[in-house]
Amino acid sequence: EHVVATVDEIPSGTHKLVPIGRHGVGVYNVNGTFYAIANYCPHEGGPLCSGRARGLNIVDDTVPGDAVMVRDKEYIFCPWHQWGF
Repeated sequence: EHVVATVDEIPSGTHKLVPIGRHGVGVYNVNGTFYAIANYCPHEGGPLCSGRARGLNIVDDTVPGDAVMVRDKEYIFCPWHQWGF
């Protein structure tokens, strides 16, 4: 366990990179819930937490051209090749 910040230091929708271990750890506040992920892409070895946190779009097949954002900012995309985790 590591103390990395107070709740107020990582507002909802933001993250903080913490120098823990070889690559660091990104701590994310997603709608008031905190998540941590290694700052290392397992595919290419890139700095994962430098990528953008985004949601996932789904298409409603009952309405032509309609897409809905789900899981807002719950996916992080590697800046090197855009794989999502």
